[in-house]
Formats: sequence, structure tokens, C-alpha cells
Amino acid sequence: MRGIVASLGSLALIVSPVFAFTAPVPPVAEKQPHALEIHGRKLVDDYFWLRERENPKVIEHLKAENAYTEAMTAGQKALEKKLYDEMLGRIKQTDLSVPYRDNGYFYYSRTQEGKSYPIYCRKPGTLDAAEEVMLDVNVLAEGKPTLFIRPMGVSPDNTILAYGEDPTGGRIITIRFKNLKTGELLADKIENAAGDLAWFNDSQTFVFSTQDSALRSAKVFRSKLGADHTKAALIHDETDERFNVGVGRTLSDKFIMLGAGSMKTDEWQFISTDEPTGAFKMIEPRRQGIEYSVTEQGGRFLILHNENAINFTLVEAPVAKPSKANWKTLIAHDPKVHLTGLAAFKDYLVIQARQDGLPTMRVRRLADGSEHVIKFPEDSYSAFPVANAEYDTGTLRLSYASFITPISTFDYDMAGKKLTLLK
Repeated sequence: MRGIVASLGSLALIVSPVFAFTAPVPPVAEKQPHALEIHGRKLVDDYFWLRERENPKVIEHLKAENAYTEAMTAGQKALEKKLYDEMLGRIKQTDLSVPYRDNGYFYYSRTQEGKSYPIYCRKPGTLDAAEEVMLDVNVLAEGKPTLFIRPMGVSPDNTILAYGEDPTGGRIITIRFKNLKTGELLADKIENAAGDLAWFNDSQTFVFSTQDSALRSAKVFRSKLGADHTKAALIHDETDERFNVGVGRTLSDKFIMLGAGSMKTDEWQFISTDEPTGAFKMIEPRRQGIEYSVTEQGGRFLILHNENAINFTLVEAPVAKPSKANWKTLIAHDPKVHLTGLAAFKDYLVIQARQDGLPTMRVRRLADGSEHVIKFPEDSYSAFPVANAEYDTGTLRLSYASFITPISTFDYDMAGKKLTLLK
């Protein structure tokens, strides 16, 4: 599924104060320590009461622990400053992420020296165009102890940005919406969101997921701009606590996928992005121990699954009848090659795998079925696709690193078989 969160750049990292716990203290509000019995053994968490973030006794205790830490480390202030200055000196504070193209715009984030947070931007059509600042997190964070921002996706008509606000770093997210033409922050607000959202093509309707008390992504809803989102239509309620749910658009932009996954089991549903009031359809119901992932290419679903195939098998299925009975094998199971993922473009299929301990990417040209493996410059490395937002392209964006090469971003010309270093 498309990953605008990863594509728009990294979140700001905040260093929290050091908490020096000296010994368990009595639980607040006369509560007993949290206990859980597993296989006949009672496990006790003496610090469970600290989850009560707003309790004055918890705050008082943390302030006391911080004061203790300050007192015990008072003699190390000079060393602290020296270490901080050295680390800061090794960071390129004014920097720019590698822009990527999506639906007629180039998206990127940048940072400025002396400012703690990223600035999310875009340019229409060409990198020579005037910059549009979508979100300046430094402005949004003014007056706040800290702020995490998670861009989630721009509407198909390029006018509305959905993004998540997390004021604590505790993954308690509120989705907000901004009109990118006027700069207006819309009144729409979705509390307790899980951090994903997918637009339908009307640029008004969307689906999103919310969390339960354990911060598990558990429910999927459908709503519309301007609506009362507390009354959003429930699409999926995941009652099995082993599973998390999520939503996202396929790279082709034709479908929204709704996935439910546990450690060893997956289930996927889909709906056309042209059907904002339609119903999600099942691909294959969950079966314990069967993992599978789905993407769409040229009117077919491409499915990686591990049924009787520990290293996974690639199959295709018609969109009209995508259940297991209609799966057709494209790449059979190979005990020596672990299939790990797909990037499905209009004219190319990139097959990710792990072989002999190394990640590989095999490019298949759909017109004639010809294939080649991307050749990397070193014998040992890590490489994977990143920020691929366009379906009709001959260029694969990827990240590459090794023990002697820092994390680097490349574009790969799938027809010319050429790697170009971007950053």
C-alpha cells in the first residue's frame, strides 16, 4: 500500500527527560499493583500505576525523580554540553529530503538550522516551481512541550491535506484537515485515530482506523468532510485482540485496501476508489497461519502467500473473483528464495526477495516478460523500495546502505538498468 507517511519525511525526534526510578512506590489511588497469571505463575508489575498520565500523584512522583536526577548529575553539566555540541555538530541541520512526484506535485520535507521540527512542502509540476508550504511543524508546535506530526495523504484533487497530531509521543493521534489552496484549517477533527487514512476519488469521502485502550488499531470507519466524525459509519470492528487493522490506497490508485493482520495470519478486503458509498469485498478470509499481501496491477490482484510455501508464492487473481479458488501461480515456491514484497507499476513488476542472505530486486517488463536483477555496487548491503508514489513510471526509487556506505537514495531506470544517486 502507498506510504505517504514515510514518503513525506521523518518525524522530529524528541529526547525526553531521564527518569531515575529508585524503588517501587505504593500505587496511587490505593490501587493494587497490576498482576497477571500466565501458566500458573503470577507476574506483578509494580509500576503499572504510572500509566495514569493525568494523575497528580504520578506527575508529582516524576517531578521528584527528575529533580533527583538533576541533583545527581549536577557535576556532569560540562560533559553534557560537550557531548551535545559534538552530536549537534555532526548533524546537517539545514537539509532537504529527496523530492518525489505524486499526482502532478513534487513532495519533500526540509529542516532549518536552529529549528526543531520539519517543514513539509510541495511544488506543482516541476522542481523549479514556487514552493508551497503545507505544514510548518515549528509553527504548529509553538507553546507546546513537544509535537509529532504525521502527514497521511493529500486528497486526489490535490486540495486537502489530512495529517495526524500527537502532542505527547504516546501515539494518541488526532487527525486534522487543511485546505492547501486557502491555508485554512478545517473544523474536521478525528480523535483517537490510529494514524492511517485513505481517500476516495471524490476528495470528500475517506476511511480511517481508530485505536482501543491498548493502542491497538481496532476499528475502521468511513466519513466525509464536514460530517460529524463521532458518528462515522463503522466498516470493520476487529474483535480478535491478536489483530491490527489498517487502510491504504494501491499504487494504481484504483482501490482502497483494508487489511487485518496478526503475527502469523492476514486478511484483506478492497473497494474501488470510485465507490465512496460502496461495500468492501473480501479477497480471502483469514485462516490461522496463512499470511498474504495484495497489490493491484492492470486489472488483476497480485498476491504473495505462504500456504504450503514457507518462502511464499506469487499468484494472480481477477479483481471480479479474487478468492483462493481463482488464484493462478506466477512464481512457484522456491526453498532457496524468500519472496518478501512487490512494487507493481503500469509496465513493470519489481519482485523483492532474499537469497543467500542478501535482499534482491528482480525487474520484470510486462510487455515481453523479460527480467533482470538490479546490480548493486557492493557484495553485502541492504536495499528496499521507498517513496514510489507514481504508477505510470519507468523509475524505481530505492534506499541503499552497507557497512561502509551510509543510507543513500537512488533512482533506478528500469529500462536502461542504471542507478542514479540522489542523496
